Amino acid sequence: MIKISKNKNPKKSTIHTTISEKAVKIFNKYLNYKNNKGELIYKSKSDILEHALNLLDKYYDPEIKDVYGLWDSFRKDLDMVAVGKTTFLAYISGDVEKAFKENIAIEVIEWYKKKTIDDMELIEILNAIKEIWIAANYFTKVEIEKKDNELKVYFYHNFRSKLYGEFWSKYFTEFLKNRKKCEIKSLIRNESFILNIKEMN
Repeated sequence: MIKISKNKNPKKSTIHTTISEKAVKIFNKYLNYKNNKGELIYKSKSDILEHALNLLDKYYDPEIKDVYGLWDSFRKDLDMVAVGKTTFLAYISGDVEKAFKENIAIEVIEWYKKKTIDDMELIEILNAIKEIWIAANYFTKVEIEKKDNELKVYFYHNFRSKLYGEFWSKYFTEFLKNRKKCEIKSLIRNESFILNIKEMN
């Protein structure tokens, strides 16, 4: 139960409630979050709570979402995908092969992981691809299996087309071979494809 009492500040209210230990850990985690200048982003737990409530309100009330928050609705309600401008221009050039070379995969992965491709292990890159490409709505699920120096990556999608799997298997094969020493074989299905990756010493 939440109890609300009067606060000395007329524009503020004091809330008394009980939360789980997990929620306390989350509060403490964000209390220590800092920006690029090393400054704390949140000054108190109340700052975190107010920010979280604003996000919750925007999530359940699309009309008050800002322009960036609309992506979540586009993805869920309209099943749209995110496309980088460089990749989009390669698509509309009429030369599909161009998209394998002219894209922003490196920039996106480095932005997400906050380190350069050269500083990442192959498994790190694959996990970044998994998370980013699912977020962009290209795949419904990605599973990675590692055994010794071999990896199997299962990509699942709902486009119901081998052409879709062929495109992305070539895209990732060219991308990975150009950045890491590895051999890659692919297996294409209508709603999935598998990359068998062998790391080379």
